[in-house]
Amino acid sequence: MSPRATVLFVLAALSLAACTKHGNDPATASLPPAEVPGKWLRGAPEPLNLENAPESIRALGIVSGQRLVYRRPGGVAVQVDIYRMKSDTAAFETQQKFRVEPGVALLRKGDAAVVCSTGGNATQSILIEFMTALDKAWVVTAG
Repeated sequence: MSPRATVLFVLAALSLAACTKHGNDPATASLPPAEVPGKWLRGAPEPLNLENAPESIRALGIVSGQRLVYRRPGGVAVQVDIYRMKSDTAAFETQQKFRVEPGVALLRKGDAAVVCSTGGNATQSILIEFMTALDKAWVVTAG
């Protein structure tokens, strides 16, 4: 292979690698931090049954899902359902269409629609406090 052909081949391979999206792969997708300011500690991630996802999220194309539970002293817990969407755009649209209810709210991080809920064990102000801390602490790595 000539030097020019080699250079072209390497450039083509790098271009393809740059276009490949790894963020939707649950094995490589970034998880929220193990600890969130406010003494919130994360439990182990569990897979989500995507058929039970809210219709407004399912309709926009879920690729994968994980559930986490954050707890802090005093027995307060927040359930965090992370739905990896087919694109950042789909996650953004999910954020626009999601119906907020008492004790439930949605946060978007990259290609993830993140539904946080208290299950009635905490006030709306605690949920907002948690989501604000989570949003600041969770750095999403580019895919």
